[in-house]
Amino acid sequence: MDKVASSSDDNDYMIIPSRSEDKKKNPLGVDRKAAMMRQLYPDHAEKIVNDAANRTIFDVMRKAHNDGYANVRVVGGGDRVKEYEKLINKYNGSTYQFDNIEVVNAGDRDADSDDTDGMSASKMRKAAKNNDFREFMKGMPKGMDPDVLMGIFTELQDAMGVTPKEPAVAENWEVAPRLHARELREEYVNENVFNIGDIITHDSTGMVAEIVRKGANHLICVTEDSKMFKTWTQDVSYNNPIIEPIAKPNSFKRFLGKFS
Repeated sequence: MDKVASSSDDNDYMIIPSRSEDKKKNPLGVDRKAAMMRQLYPDHAEKIVNDAANRTIFDVMRKAHNDGYANVRVVGGGDRVKEYEKLINKYNGSTYQFDNIEVVNAGDRDADSDDTDGMSASKMRKAAKNNDFREFMKGMPKGMDPDVLMGIFTELQDAMGVTPKEPAVAENWEVAPRLHARELREEYVNENVFNIGDIITHDSTGMVAEIVRKGANHLICVTEDSKMFKTWTQDVSYNNPIIEPIAKPNSFKRFLGKFS
């Protein structure tokens, strides 16, 4: 969030919380998530925009275009920069129109660090699943009241269906796919997850799409408005249950004819 602010001109920036929601990878509803973000990061509270119209990254770009901006900067983690650059620029001129689009690297995660710069959503969910509050605290802002942190920790566990006395229902690869890539790949190769015709949500862009092709460890997906994108298997979740499916499995032939 500090990187977003420092990358802006005249303190003109927005922070958009993801609207993806499911018990395994996105357990907190967006209203609670936004409220929690404002509580944890008060310096940015007024810039956190919880708008139901901002479902996907394209919605956010269209809003900026409609608000009269000619240039935009999109800030994302180091592992997202190339993906954002390709996807956002691909639809400039059709879905929205900007003179210049810049993608800014917010920094690369240090996987070996025990501090917040080594933390990830996967590690936080795994800590909640394992009832490991000490590990969970490493990913939270320093100096916070331990009672407040414990409240967040237990709220997350409740949302995930975890209790201290009982194991979580979800497998490790479902809760933290980046930390359990081998298990995820085994499930994928055995066709237990992410098959053609399945509807998924991309975790970082919010796009809801149908899987139309499969690779060794990636998927080719198409949205309802015919936007095609490639994604790694660890970056998607099954579609938010509150959103109706956008396409039936047999619609693959329609998309194949358009893009092959």
